[in-house]
Amino acid sequence: MVNSSNSFLLLRATDLGVSTENVLLLYLLFHLTVSSFSYISGVFSDRFGRRGVLTVGYVLYGVVYMGFAEVNTTIGLIILFIFYGLYSAFTKGVEKALVTDLANPENKGTALGFYAMITGIGLFPASLLTGWLWQIFGAEISFFINGIIAIIASILLFGMLSS
Repeated sequence: MVNSSNSFLLLRATDLGVSTENVLLLYLLFHLTVSSFSYISGVFSDRFGRRGVLTVGYVLYGVVYMGFAEVNTTIGLIILFIFYGLYSAFTKGVEKALVTDLANPENKGTALGFYAMITGIGLFPASLLTGWLWQIFGAEISFFINGIIAIIASILLFGMLSS
């Protein structure tokens, strides 16, 4: 719903005066964090269940986005990109595992394809909303609203997955 393009994070860093080279380093830091923690989150997901890992991931997303609303230092951006990497590590693979858990055994490939389609399609309106909010109200409000919606959605998801 609010998982917009990562380009907004990079644009925010640029707007805060980070050079193009350092923005690329921030994005590299994000990917290194995802790579470093994806396996661990998968282990936790298998051992303790998908619900908790996904909830932590989505809450992290919300907190990071609210952080992007308030950040004004390079150190703050570094911390936020690391936590954004943790969000991604805690959700991307675990979401796919949950899809395969819920899918009919004969249709796991179809279910994963449908999941990829829906998340891809969802990126467009989420990015449109983020861009619209940014243009009308500014980056801070855009990130803050996305963060609040993400935290509310994570609480709702936690409740839905427990039933």
